[in-house]
Amino acid sequence: MRDYSEDVKLSKYRLVDCTIEQPQLLGDWGRIEAEKNDERDTAKTDLEAAEAEADLAIRSMTLKEINETYGLKLSKLTEALVAALIKLDPDVKEANKKYLEAKRDAGIARAARSAFESRDQQLTNLTHQHGQGLFSMARSEANARSASAGVARDELKDEIGKEGSGWKNK
Repeated sequence: MRDYSEDVKLSKYRLVDCTIEQPQLLGDWGRIEAEKNDERDTAKTDLEAAEAEADLAIRSMTLKEINETYGLKLSKLTEALVAALIKLDPDVKEANKKYLEAKRDAGIARAARSAFESRDQQLTNLTHQHGQGLFSMARSEANARSASAGVARDELKDEIGKEGSGWKNK
């Protein structure tokens, strides 16, 4: 499964590009999620089929055959034992492994789609803020803070440089 972490990143310097690519990315990841959900559902069906086949195979065996096949010394077969033997079946184990992998991939795809929906909301917010000039105001505020700090520094240097202040300008 492809990594979505780079696709989901936003940049205030690339708002136009991000806005243009957003519908395509959201659509791509929605499609990937649907495919992964189908794979998960198919794997679950395959697991259930493998469990049913193992159940039938175990129930069709005699107690002697079960003891020989599984290396057991049972005097009777219980439902709990049948359930345990089903889980030990190699085909069931393999089908369960595939189901768990498909379930994980479906979860990742769901998280990716959610991240792209969040990206869409953030993109809308950033575009709105940019349109209102908030980014340029933030820059001008930073410049104002820097200028204020420079003035304060100069005033402090002047005060230190005065005779009788007890401070020597180094």
